[in-house]
Amino acid sequence: GFRVFFSLKRSGFLLGIVCIFGATSNYVTYLLGLEYMSPGGAQVVIQLAPVLTLLGGLVLFHESFSKRQWIGFLVLLVGIGLFFNTRYDDLFSGSNLVVGIFWVAVSALAAACYALAQKQLLQILTPESILLLLYLFGCLMLSPFAHPSQGLQLTEIQMFLVILSALITLFSYFCYASAMKHIEISRIGLILSLNPLMTVGNMALVAVFLPGFVAPESLNILSWIGAVLVVFGSMMGVGRSTKIPAPSHSMASD
Repeated sequence: GFRVFFSLKRSGFLLGIVCIFGATSNYVTYLLGLEYMSPGGAQVVIQLAPVLTLLGGLVLFHESFSKRQWIGFLVLLVGIGLFFNTRYDDLFSGSNLVVGIFWVAVSALAAACYALAQKQLLQILTPESILLLLYLFGCLMLSPFAHPSQGLQLTEIQMFLVILSALITLFSYFCYASAMKHIEISRIGLILSLNPLMTVGNMALVAVFLPGFVAPESLNILSWIGAVLVVFGSMMGVGRSTKIPAPSHSMASD
């Protein structure tokens, strides 16, 4: 991975830098958002990512954005508004929820930058090489802010969750990179748009079988309609297949 990376010409090298900073920022800002809002709420807001990815393709690669996709984007925004209908007082009072939404929105923007850059970089590097670069340089970037001694204070269940999260993250990033090599970003977005409903549903199941372990989302009928609209709007927004132009092979040296 290293030899290929450092043999890249300027454009390919810059794509690698964008991938590293985008993926690292995406992960860190999402965790910051989770400090202020529930997992279900975070999954609703992060659905901005696939739409922002296509908007990025519109701006950077001059792709077309159909009327249906614009309608899908508006439906997504309406769905987010409905999902948080019980929290309007918190939103307008400048509570922690606003901070959480801000960080998750930043995470969605970082994810879009990462996806666009990685799609291009996959023309040159393998998914394994890209993941190696992401984790290695991400580790170097975050190490000055890490406090390994805090790990000694974790309980057994907390340590298990940390290890599980690390393994799931590694596996999910590998699957994501592998999928992008074979299919369009838009089709991946169709699958990822189901995340809000899956997260809310899983939280409800965990609350039933492991009482006290995690608090289920407090949703009314408008919130559920909003969650469905988020999924539907995201699917409309990314439903039309768009192709990102392949980069020139001149990005890698002979």
